[in-house]
Amino acid sequence: MKEVNKDPIIALKIFDQCSLDKCLEVGPILSDEECECAILELEETKSDIGKIILPCSPICVPQYISSFKILNDSFKLKNITIIDIKQTPLKKGYWDVDIKFEFTFKLQLLSLSMQPYKILHCDIPCNRTRTRGHIKDYIKGKVSYIQQITLYGGDCESPIIASDIFTPKQTLRNNTPHALVEAKAFPLDVNPNCCDCSCIFDDIYEEPTVPLYITIGLNTVISLFRLKSILVKSYGYTCPKNCADKSTNPCDYLNNIDFPNDLFFPE
Repeated sequence: MKEVNKDPIIALKIFDQCSLDKCLEVGPILSDEECECAILELEETKSDIGKIILPCSPICVPQYISSFKILNDSFKLKNITIIDIKQTPLKKGYWDVDIKFEFTFKLQLLSLSMQPYKILHCDIPCNRTRTRGHIKDYIKGKVSYIQQITLYGGDCESPIIASDIFTPKQTLRNNTPHALVEAKAFPLDVNPNCCDCSCIFDDIYEEPTVPLYITIGLNTVISLFRLKSILVKSYGYTCPKNCADKSTNPCDYLNNIDFPNDLFFPE
């Protein structure tokens, strides 16, 4: 057995962390399309155009549309942004972490017979006459959500750290802790929100419209850490094993691999 040594290492030491399980109703859902879209009436032609939806604007639908579906495998947690880390005035050594979550998905609008309404997507660049375009049975949507978490991250008087592996911007911020966010999300439901009056009455269209909101399950782990020099027990350097060479004899390579029982007899 190798002798145990005590070696100093530079590590990312976690000062505090927490888990968060939330059921969120987020909205209104915005159009994630590059150009304007139009909801077509069922059994109608392209020229019969209903409600117009502009890019990055709320997806407001006629009130008679009451069923919605997110296409399978289209829901994505597209991006996580750590907006800010600042010392909280409530308690010394604690920091407020502002985190932005961005979600994207493909949304279908369904009739009473559960048939998807057709969506006219204008060509790129935007065709203002709306006489040409392509038709799909969904529209791309997006929402975002900002969460603030307070965690212990050490005093702000901690030494500033500089190294040639950091960019100048990182060096200046290194007297504050850093955040690590891990998250999983899944859609639960889509519903119109009649309490949001932002687009219930549209001056252009006679049919009253309502915005759509999405309910999302969000599981998150947030950690605050700092770069620290610590002393750990060490058994020395590891010796890597020889790489398996597939190019010499593929049959020998296969024969040296254990039979994949887990593929046939899962626990």
